[in-house]
Amino acid sequence: VNELVKERPLWNRRFWCPYVPLDAHTIFPDILGKLQYASYTVAFTKHGKRMLDRAAGLGGSFSNLSKSRYIYHGVDTQTYKPPVELAAEMMADEKDAKPEIVAAAQERLSISMAKTLLRDTIGMPEIDFLIGLVGANRAQRKQIPEQMEAVQVFAHANPDTRIGFYMHTDTQAKDGFNIPGIAQILDLPNIRNLVVKTPPTNLYRMGYEDFEMARALAACDVVLNVSASEGFGMVISEAQACGTPVIAANNTAMTELLEPTP
Repeated sequence: VNELVKERPLWNRRFWCPYVPLDAHTIFPDILGKLQYASYTVAFTKHGKRMLDRAAGLGGSFSNLSKSRYIYHGVDTQTYKPPVELAAEMMADEKDAKPEIVAAAQERLSISMAKTLLRDTIGMPEIDFLIGLVGANRAQRKQIPEQMEAVQVFAHANPDTRIGFYMHTDTQAKDGFNIPGIAQILDLPNIRNLVVKTPPTNLYRMGYEDFEMARALAACDVVLNVSASEGFGMVISEAQACGTPVIAANNTAMTELLEPTP
């Protein structure tokens, strides 16, 4: 990954095969200068492969990048799965419940019931429509303020719908946006039909387990991932594995993970 390429001198070894997310429209010079020494480079996506092919066209020591390939990142579909399955496991009171117990619980659940149970795990059970956003609050790439503004517009356009906005991010990130401040500027706390929820900062920084993230994504009616760029887009794939639609930007790797709609 990018941090590995930046921080560890693996490019000096005899055989080095990096697996890299390339999330821009060109490869940054410091990354490219090290990838030229790779024995074999593997990108996360077709977009990344196109970037490597373009760099190979520079010739010289970069020509070895023409051997690059792409292998898509994977999603654990035993963890990220539709809401009825996740809620049934939760009702069985353990993640690895016996199949017959989970099956019996599934028979009693509708999708709306399952989503209500899952929303309760993030403290948002009394919601008609839940919007999710999962992303690191770091620099501009995730475009968090713009997506917050989009939720504001949506809430004003649907005054009779109880809307929830679950933002799984660090609201107090040192190098990130002032999320509470932006919420105040957009007047989100005073929109009558909108409830905004974020995880406690200490728990977010400790890290959530995959099964907890699966429940949050499956609880949503839609997940926002309108980034300026993505090297892959794990949240897009994980949300879709949970049966949750995703709104993403039509650029970089995101175009490979979603079917464009009018």
